[in-house]
Amino acid sequence: MSFVTRNSMWLREIRRRSHRFLGPSATICLVAYFAYHLVEGRRGLLAWQHLEVQLARAHERATELKQEEQRLTNRVNLLRSESICTDLLVERAKEILGYVNPDEIVVMTKEK
Repeated sequence: MSFVTRNSMWLREIRRRSHRFLGPSATICLVAYFAYHLVEGRRGLLAWQHLEVQLARAHERATELKQEEQRLTNRVNLLRSESICTDLLVERAKEILGYVNPDEIVVMTKEK
């Protein structure tokens, strides 16, 4: 048997056997590829969880801002001329002008 015929026999045998494994191998590779991107991809499960956390934080921040807005709206309404709250007006005037009654005690704190 010559070298060429032995090589051609080996090649035929490899081709015959490779057809048996080529389909399942390609299928396994495709399934692994899509499974990886299902979990790790830009729109995968981990990215979805990250977006859920960001959404929850945004809702919390929105709630805090609405409460702050409500508090500030309430203070503004108390300073309107139709419904003025004298205590709040005196407090703001003292704070802005720096006046203090002689019988008051002033405690200085650091501002944020």
